[in-house]
Amino acid sequence: MNELMKLVIGVPCCFFLIGLIKFLYDYLWIPLRIQHMMNSQGIKGPPYRFFHGNNKQVAQMKKDASAKPMALTHDIFPTLQPHIYSWLNTYGKNYLSWNGALNL
Repeated sequence: MNELMKLVIGVPCCFFLIGLIKFLYDYLWIPLRIQHMMNSQGIKGPPYRFFHGNNKQVAQMKKDASAKPMALTHDIFPTLQPHIYSWLNTYGKNYLSWNGALNL
């Protein structure tokens, strides 16, 4: 009976541990490694945030931009895509951004 309990408890624990390692590898290790490799090549960008990437930052920037009244010009890019406009001015033409764990 003792061996059966070890097996019943051990197998699900192993599957859980393997799933946890895969999750951390996909959503933490790979994005941080990509960011480090891009930084070493001179491509900068906003830092990776675990699991969300830059989505929260993008949503906040869009909310702030839509709260301001639009100017009477044809330059609507800072209003429609404020995150891209800001990051182009901050990091230059080539920059690294994150949509969840996917780099863009």
